[in-house]
Amino acid sequence: MSLSLRLLSVVAVLIVSWPFAAAADPIAEARRAEEAGQHRRAIEIVRPLAEKGDPRAQHMLGNLYWDSGTRSGLSDKEEKRRARIWFEKSAAQNYKPAIRDLGNVLLGGDPSEAQRGYDMLLGLARAGDTRAQAALGHFIAFEAGKVTPGGFRVPGTAADGLKWLERAADQKELFAVDYLYWWHLQRGKSADAYFWQIVVLVMHRSYEPVRLDLRNNLTKNEIASIERRAATWLDAHGYKFRRPTYRRR
Repeated sequence: MSLSLRLLSVVAVLIVSWPFAAAADPIAEARRAEEAGQHRRAIEIVRPLAEKGDPRAQHMLGNLYWDSGTRSGLSDKEEKRRARIWFEKSAAQNYKPAIRDLGNVLLGGDPSEAQRGYDMLLGLARAGDTRAQAALGHFIAFEAGKVTPGGFRVPGTAADGLKWLERAADQKELFAVDYLYWWHLQRGKSADAYFWQIVVLVMHRSYEPVRLDLRNNLTKNEIASIERRAATWLDAHGYKFRRPTYRRR
């Protein structure tokens, strides 16, 4: 067989086999199964790859167990136990999403476990991981000074948590923007809550009206000032300001 014919044969094999290789991605297939409500099937699909040591599959399997709500056929306690095992395996390979999720899981444990989880999130946050900054900032901002059910005293102050959230928001982390809005709505000033809700709606491309009661606590001059502030912030982060509509509480 000539060289040109051999090359054509190789190309033909690749063309025929490529769709099957693409369709054989267990993670994508498991996602489709989960989206279709086939929770056990998703676990069955991704487990072999996780057992081979793939950190993405291990992380996904951990989440499938953690979020299962007994749909796996196991008790909630057993699902949580297995989820943690797979998070640990994935995190041991320095897979950041697994480190974040494991850190959050450990925060609910006893003081030594919670400290480990806190340190894991703090390490990622300091390294610039915006999702970890958002998770850590949320935990500190809402829980600073409190003792968790597991007995861990949350370090820092609410202001420390807000700094992490603002740092992540500056990198356009949507979770951080959401958390900033809710913190200011519940514990901060109406002006800041109004500002962050405008930012949230624009970043989420949402047309949901802003809470009217926020405006009721502000003067016309304050409203104009906050909207200018929001327009400046959004422009600096690549978004176009849109003046919101309003609804009652």
